[in-house]
Amino acid sequence: METCVLIPQEFALAVTGVGARHSSEQTATVWSSVPIPQGRLCYPFQGTVRIDNLAIFTALPDDDIRHRFGLYDEITSVNGRTVRHCNWIRFLRVSETYGPQVNVVCAKVKGEPIYEIVKAIPSHQELVVYYLPEGPEELFFIRMRSQLYRQTMDSILEGKHQPPIPF
Repeated sequence: METCVLIPQEFALAVTGVGARHSSEQTATVWSSVPIPQGRLCYPFQGTVRIDNLAIFTALPDDDIRHRFGLYDEITSVNGRTVRHCNWIRFLRVSETYGPQVNVVCAKVKGEPIYEIVKAIPSHQELVVYYLPEGPEELFFIRMRSQLYRQTMDSILEGKHQPPIPF
């Protein structure tokens, strides 16, 4: 299917064949094409449109968290051809927990999603996002902050100081 993806210049899609990750169709994920420094902010509707033919036909489930954090994904028919218009959020790998594989954190600021690179990403590395809970009253938010503080302290003790993520 012809796919038009709005994606920042520093990012690229890595496409895998049928059967990868137990999928019955191609899969694609977002990877860095150049080194990306810690602290860089990215937005869902930032970048340039790139066009490719991808054999990815399924839509994300309605309850996918990315719908609440800037996802745009629309499949239409244009002159008898099926065309997907989407943004890079469609292809981000989501982590349900904040762990060492996470290199992007997304939070809503004044209702708008902001994606922050939380550790430097070298070229050719997959972006893995963790979504901060939307309601500050959630108990999980407290556990998340505690875990971040613990990881920051561990980094300091190892001599790899990284400032905590501002909330």
